[in-house]
Amino acid sequence: MSGTRTSEKKPVRAYRRGKPTGVGAVRELPLLSLSENGVLLALLAIMLLGAVLRLYGLGFQSLWGEELASWDFSTRETISQVIGGVRSDSDPPLYFLILRFAQWIFGDSEWALRLPSAIAGWLCIPAIYLLGKRLYSEREGLIAALFIAVLWAPIYYSQEARSYSMLILLSILTTYFWWSVMLGLRYRRELPAREAALYVICAVLCAYLHYFGLLLVVLQGAALAALAYGTLRNVMLLYIPVAVAYLPWLPSMVHQSRSGAHSGEPTLQVMPDYFQFLFGRSGLLSLAAWTLLCFLFIRG
Repeated sequence: MSGTRTSEKKPVRAYRRGKPTGVGAVRELPLLSLSENGVLLALLAIMLLGAVLRLYGLGFQSLWGEELASWDFSTRETISQVIGGVRSDSDPPLYFLILRFAQWIFGDSEWALRLPSAIAGWLCIPAIYLLGKRLYSEREGLIAALFIAVLWAPIYYSQEARSYSMLILLSILTTYFWWSVMLGLRYRRELPAREAALYVICAVLCAYLHYFGLLLVVLQGAALAALAYGTLRNVMLLYIPVAVAYLPWLPSMVHQSRSGAHSGEPTLQVMPDYFQFLFGRSGLLSLAAWTLLCFLFIRG
């Protein structure tokens, strides 16, 4: 044999047309992928299913304790009275202001009070699809949309006159824009103006909606400072407007923390029950979630 190297032909891969839409996206075989129209139809079908599950029986049950508190705070005569009443509770005021506006349009029946949560829960479906598509691909986006459309916990919160359904929606949107900002700072060393502005808006709304939303924004800021190293000035430019916008509520938050209007600290013992709750008390789904979580933890 001569010393010349024989050329090796690389195998032809039947990847679908187009590039994956997010970091870590998995390319799919044509037989397993959907056309753009197919993806759109699938998403619309999932959204229709999610709407039916959220609107069915929305007003069947009477208001319970915390829903009555939402009704009480949101029916105060003036906005200042709404904010003053919330100050004695354990939540920021945004949800109750939204509920007050919704009552002006729809009334104060059980169905009307829960409708804003149902709408927010329904909007979570396309929002989580966009986030899944952004991070991975359209397939993962559709899977995530299907899960949030049919799982018990999102439906439950969508039929409750509390802030949790809106918190899920704003958490998804905040994370979506945070991801774009992180990529811009880390790889291009610049702050994408449009995504940054939308992130600031969603972050402020999320923080004013629930203190878990504020915690999410703080954690995102810490993660951004760590991941986008060398761009601390831009990170500060991003979060200074958020901090300034939250300053008016800061004294009330301190007052609430000192008044003891909060629940006890959670323990690790609640985690199994938490997973059971998220997955509709289904042992099979909870086991699958724990298995996936352990796999991701081991894989790192």
